[in-house]
Amino acid sequence: MIRKHTILPILALAVLFLAPSCQKDRGYSIADDGSLMLQVMLPVEQFTKASETGADELNENKVSTLDVFIYQEGEEACVHYQRITPAAGLVRYGLTKMQKDFALNAGYTVYVVANGGTATGSAKSLAELKAAVIAEALDPDAVQSALLMDGKSAVTVLNDGTNTNKNIDVSLKRGVAKIRVNLSYGTDYQPTGQVTKKLVNYAYDSRVLESGDAYSPALATTASYTNTDAVSGDADQIIFYSYANDWNSAVADETFIYLNVPIRKGAGTENHYYKLPANYRLASDGNDPAHLYKLRRNYIYNITAHINGDGGSSAPEAVTLESVNYQVVDWTTNHVDVWIKNIMYLYIDEQEIVMNNISTYLTGFQSSSDNVEIQNLKVFVEGVETSTAGVSVTREPFVHNGSITINSTIPDNFVPRTITFDVENGDHIVQSVKITQYPPIWIGHITSQDVDGTKNRNMYTVNIKQADLRTIPMPDVPTKGSWGDAHIRGYYQELTGQLYTGPHPYNPVNDGRQEMEYGYCQIGYPVLDKNGYTDPSTENRWMISPNFMFASRVSSSTDKVDFWAAVSRCKNYSETGTDGVTYTGWRMPTYAEMLLLDILQNVSKSEIKEITDRHRYWTADPASNSAFRILNPSGGTNGENASYAEVRCVRDIDRPL
Repeated sequence: MIRKHTILPILALAVLFLAPSCQKDRGYSIADDGSLMLQVMLPVEQFTKASETGADELNENKVSTLDVFIYQEGEEACVHYQRITPAAGLVRYGLTKMQKDFALNAGYTVYVVANGGTATGSAKSLAELKAAVIAEALDPDAVQSALLMDGKSAVTVLNDGTNTNKNIDVSLKRGVAKIRVNLSYGTDYQPTGQVTKKLVNYAYDSRVLESGDAYSPALATTASYTNTDAVSGDADQIIFYSYANDWNSAVADETFIYLNVPIRKGAGTENHYYKLPANYRLASDGNDPAHLYKLRRNYIYNITAHINGDGGSSAPEAVTLESVNYQVVDWTTNHVDVWIKNIMYLYIDEQEIVMNNISTYLTGFQSSSDNVEIQNLKVFVEGVETSTAGVSVTREPFVHNGSITINSTIPDNFVPRTITFDVENGDHIVQSVKITQYPPIWIGHITSQDVDGTKNRNMYTVNIKQADLRTIPMPDVPTKGSWGDAHIRGYYQELTGQLYTGPHPYNPVNDGRQEMEYGYCQIGYPVLDKNGYTDPSTENRWMISPNFMFASRVSSSTDKVDFWAAVSRCKNYSETGTDGVTYTGWRMPTYAEMLLLDILQNVSKSEIKEITDRHRYWTADPASNSAFRILNPSGGTNGENASYAEVRCVRDIDRPL
């Protein structure tokens, strides 16, 4: 894609032939007498807000010397040469020749060279001036002392037989190319140390004049890798300078940059090498214009590069970056000569996002277009699409690099929420984002391969992201008997420390209970003895694993056993899911783990119901080895009691060794 814009000219050197004087006042005027004055307007003086200004701190506007050469039309000899050392600011300097010293009605061309050094330090014939080469070698990776500039006037009559003062404008242009690279990085490719760079095949010399003779410059490569901020002062921006280089006839002479980016991989850091062409070699519209095979003087090569993939292990194996935008800008007029979107792109920093017990999340995007929209917002619970109420996704508008904000109330039904949406930019590139939002406690499941009638085949997984159990709502599902109604108060307070004031009968009951700051239960992996059994200590009674699995109803024991038989059964238990994975390493649940499950299945907002269907289940409770009694069993009794009960084994997930 090539776009062109025209903006007002910004850089000019005005050569005014006025009366001889050293007057520095801009408003000063004198009578016409045929004397000659040279008025120099420094480049920065005419910049407009729309302009690409030179950077004063980089000496891009600095003029140390002005060499003036005047030639009569059709002649080679220099009829006037003068070197001027400008004072600070806008000043006038008297020329040593008057109008009468030039041929009557003859045309003359005025050449002006700024910062030409020894190459323009004396009078030269026109042929010699066109052949002159800057003598001082360019250091591309440093703040310049001053930049070569040049320009020439239109053919002008300097002596028309009158004493009228003559004004001749000479547009002054910089004689170097400026390469400016802005870097950004994907989430997995953030630098872990200093990024360094090397410039290959830069031109360190040049003809003095833009209109000079054809020239093949001397090329060089910077001696070593240097920090990205060596000139710019910004670690994410590179600035290099080079004289003009044309590689149309010799691809091996192409100017390019090597980047060395340290990136964390696993426990260590690897250096990744990338290659970045200084000017793109093929336009995105399929054309192959010659001006893309060169660096031109007085042009800025603005490059935006995004690193989101592995590089090579060394410079010879460097990976050429593809996520790159090139903008070639005339440094004088700010005219955008070429705007190449090498590969139109849209990058989202994170496309798989996890929100653990939080309601707001920020991620970022980088886009080749600043028109970025959020589309197709959807919310799912347990795989079923539901309302988007309480969920919003917004993006920072009208920027190429910005943020995306996800707001979603924390789920209160103990089930993760899945949020999906698409991001599309003005180049019609679409990226999809998936968010899994977890409540402080959530229950998932893995389906068992076993089938037994209508029995629940789910192996439930309990995941606790927040240790404060006081966030658990009061159970409000009607129980099936007076025992559950009477004991729900004690169960809830043991778990959370709070007094139960819910809707069940027998409440409120003044039984002397006092609200506690916390319940008895604690989050942490229960202690196992040397044989892998759940330790039946009093302290272990109140431990709840932060991440555990609950055996399915299908594969668990449906016959009544005593305590020690239940312990042995869990030790040897295994169950295979429909995912083909056989799960081993089971144990007896603690009293607190069974208590948590029983409370959760009796909260109406919970998506999980009827996890237990019998009245009694064994736990590793040392209190008289009495089986845990369920508040609200979903099934009937099977004759179980405090000494003989069923067992639903549990296993820790990701338990540390």
